[in-house]
Amino acid sequence: MNQPWDIRPGATWGDPDPKELFAAIGEALSEWEKVEAALASLFAVFVSARKNASFWSPAIQAYGSIASFKSRCDMIRIAADAYFSTRKNIADRKKHFKELLDLAGNYSARRNEIAHGKVSEVFWYDERKKAKSHGFYLLPSLFNPRKNKKATGMAYYYVSGDLIHYELHPVLLTPA
Repeated sequence: MNQPWDIRPGATWGDPDPKELFAAIGEALSEWEKVEAALASLFAVFVSARKNASFWSPAIQAYGSIASFKSRCDMIRIAADAYFSTRKNIADRKKHFKELLDLAGNYSARRNEIAHGKVSEVFWYDERKKAKSHGFYLLPSLFNPRKNKKATGMAYYYVSGDLIHYELHPVLLTPA
């Protein structure tokens, strides 16, 4: 693992109680929604040039109408370019904003794994072929060929502590 958003090495033991994992999934997805809300607000500022945007602003509603995170990021980048190009006194913030958006993009694959994975109990077998539970993990679905390959196995198998590691909003929302 070279970057904090890379897939973490799999834990030897899963969570003993699936509720721990379900709670961590809910927390991680709620934290991601805070990131999305902050990005929607920034988009609203970029297109309307107001310091504060209301929840029901047309820009925030437009942001939410775009289906993929990558497409929303593309839309924000274009709006940010136009915004910063007309404000020379804060043009230096454009670089910081680009870094934050890149960071969110790097974490988005983990968010998708968390949102689309499934909680499963994993069993290992001893030399007598007796099954022994190794706990609960968040695993990719069998029908996802990019995350579950016959030759190499599953791309990830997360426990609750892994999901807490991927929390992003404190990184994104901390002032520079």
